[in-house]
Order: sequence, then C-alpha cells, then structure tokens
Amino acid sequence: MTIEQCQKYYHRLHIGSMGHSGAPKGEVQVEFRTGTPQRRVYVYYQKSNGKLVSVTYAKMGEDETFSKDEIHYLTGLNQGSGLVTKVTGGYFEVSTPEQAQLEQAQ
Repeated sequence: MTIEQCQKYYHRLHIGSMGHSGAPKGEVQVEFRTGTPQRRVYVYYQKSNGKLVSVTYAKMGEDETFSKDEIHYLTGLNQGSGLVTKVTGGYFEVSTPEQAQLEQAQ
C-alpha cells in the first residue's frame, strides 16, 4: 500500500493525519488519530515511492489491549507477505525485519 492509498482510506473515515520527525533517513512518519476512544495508526513510508514500510496500530488508554479477533484479523492481512508482526499491550506493529531494526536504531 502507498501513503496516498492510506490517507485516502482514513480521510474517508474523517480521520486526520499529522507528520512526525524522527523517521529513518529516506522515510517519513505520519500519524492518523481518532477522538474518543483514542486510536492511533503510525505509518512509516519511503519518500522515494510512497510505499508503506511499517505500521503500528495503537489503542490509547488505561488497560487497552487488542482482542484475539483483532490480532487474528490484523495478522491475517499480512500473512505470507514476509512482514513481521509484534503485539505489546495496546500496540500492534507490522513491519519488515529490516525496518524494525532501523526504527529501533532511532
């Protein structure tokens, strides 16, 4: 998916976006955020072609977690793609192993 496709999808749902600094060289980070309950989607994409390289879904708030059905659905979207998924409490991350290393180095 490209950033343009991602923005079109979220903007259709009336979810705004904002840019962030601190992305690895050659990349941009954008955050999509809802109101209450607060949900966030953090996206890293390549400047050169707009292709998404990492997505983190976050449920903000005390004791917020992803259900088994949500984890199954989000994992199923990326099955067989070579992407890795990691669930930590209210965060669900999808990225390539290389991207995960780049983000950790930041």
